[in-house]
Amino acid sequence: MTSSTLPLELPIVDDPIVMVNDRVSLRDISGVRVVLVGGNLFYRYPLSDREEEAFLLATLASGGHAGPVELGRAFGVDRGTIYRYRRRLEAGGARALLPKKRGPKGPHRITGTVAKRIQRLKEQELSNRAIGRR
Repeated sequence: MTSSTLPLELPIVDDPIVMVNDRVSLRDISGVRVVLVGGNLFYRYPLSDREEEAFLLATLASGGHAGPVELGRAFGVDRGTIYRYRRRLEAGGARALLPKKRGPKGPHRITGTVAKRIQRLKEQELSNRAIGRR
């Protein structure tokens, strides 16, 4: 056999294909999830990106490509979460799927008068604990 007649060697891929339904399938390859709809590339994203996954699930559900139960089973997500993603996407677009700010939402509760008093006590070299007791 000459080099021009050697058979084409394809890499062996151990990653299984997950069938969501008869139209949608997915496969994880080297940390990237690849989603096919009707055999065509539909979407791909890093497995670590939860926001991308939320967008994909909402898009597949709202586009009628797969139902929430099928998607939940394939992606390991509760169907209620998929319904919530879909509602958020339809109401506010992709930005609505981003996580909300954690922690306090408003301004600090310390008024200007209290801040000045704390500063005076700090200048007296009192500890935070001592200031808190006053």
